[in-house]
Parts: sequence; C-alpha cells; structure tokens
Amino acid sequence: YEQVITQVKILYPKYNQIFFTKKYGEPHEFILFYWPWDPQSYQNDPNLRTDFHSDWYWVNAFDKFKFINDWEIKTTVIPPKSLLITSPSNYNSPNSKLLKTIYYPNNTPVFDIVSYD
Repeated sequence: YEQVITQVKILYPKYNQIFFTKKYGEPHEFILFYWPWDPQSYQNDPNLRTDFHSDWYWVNAFDKFKFINDWEIKTTVIPPKSLLITSPSNYNSPNSKLLKTIYYPNNTPVFDIVSYD
C-alpha cells in the first residue's frame, strides 16, 4: 500500500474523484496512515460515508476517495477527471489510461493506477 499511496498523493491534485478497490482490505486505513492524513480532518469530513453491518463500520468514502468492491469496478461508471486504483487489469478500457502498475516484491502485479479523462 505504501507505494500506491505515494503515487496517489502525487496525482491527487489533478483529479476530482479517486476510486479505490477494497480487494485487499480497508484502503482508507492505509491512506490515513501513509499520507499521513490529519485525524481531525478525517473525522469531521463532510464527505465521510460509513455504514454498519456484519458488526463492522465500513468506510465507503471520504474527501474525494470512494471505496468500492473489486467485483463492482467494471460496472461502475467512472466519470472524467477521476483516478482508479484497482486490481491488475480490472477496468474498462474506454476513456481510460493505465498510468502505472504497482508490484509485490516478487514482481507480481498488485495495483493498476488508471486515469479517466
């Protein structure tokens, strides 16, 4: 996660929305930690969206981040000026551009960073 968050932080000002897969866990936790994000800003964010089910508070959005299940990505409409962080090759090609692939230490792809313009 550290590598992908570093890239997202660089790209952040260029995009209106950032969609992030939940495939590998709770990505908001890694954004908050590796950014690092101000806790008070996060807690008071008017865009913070959570829901409680299965004895867990799920974070669906904060700031310009939206967190979606990996299996829903190909059916999600990603608007222009958006960035998508997804599992490898899990995105629709029209209007998209692969910016970077992040790899595990064993050189297996883990994340694709995709721009929608």
